[in-house]
Amino acid sequence: MPVNNPYARYQQTAVKTADRGDLLILTYEALLRWLARAEDAIDSGRVVEAHEALIAAQQLVINLDSSLDFERGGQIATNLSALYDFVKRQLIEANITKDRAAVTSIRDLLSPLLDAWRAAVPMARKTGELASV
Repeated sequence: MPVNNPYARYQQTAVKTADRGDLLILTYEALLRWLARAEDAIDSGRVVEAHEALIAAQQLVINLDSSLDFERGGQIATNLSALYDFVKRQLIEANITKDRAAVTSIRDLLSPLLDAWRAAVPMARKTGELASV
């Protein structure tokens, strides 16, 4: 079924043509958006919407974790895996309790990582260390 929304078409094209670095950044951006949605839903008492946003966030963290390359990433990949495991557990707990502060804490933890990836990905491209998908 064709997508009629130009923005949705743009997003689909961006994801299909993105390299590993772009996908990583897009995933972090989406994760932070879902966390913000969860915060808003919790604030407004929209329990189902909060649940759905937190489940989407959990899935993105699972995707990040499963994309780690332990052979090439070494200790960094190991540390990120431990971080992602911690974040998954915190998201589950935040979903059970609908604790906005917990969601905010997770977002505050991940936001600097997005900034770091935004700086690291272009450098990796320049050095040829970023393989295309």
